[in-house]
Amino acid sequence: MDDHSDDIRRPLSPRIEVYAGAGRKRWPDDLKAQIAAESLEPGAIVTDVARRHGCRPQQVHDWRRRARLGQLVLPASADTLSFVPVVC
Repeated sequence: MDDHSDDIRRPLSPRIEVYAGAGRKRWPDDLKAQIAAESLEPGAIVTDVARRHGCRPQQVHDWRRRARLGQLVLPASADTLSFVPVVC
């Protein structure tokens, strides 16, 4: 079996990816929000977050934009202060 590649100095990767299903993954809104929130953490790199979750950086940027527009509700972080009603 011959390896055909544009660059003859570099052989083809032995990695094979198998895609099953309709070809498009449906991301639930809560998972989109979680990924977008993770990408907004200090020091986070969108490309790394996307790779970790198996999505494209463009998707993460779109989810961040939707969150800014109020179309996607981000989960509250553990550092976020919240008010608790006082019961007397």
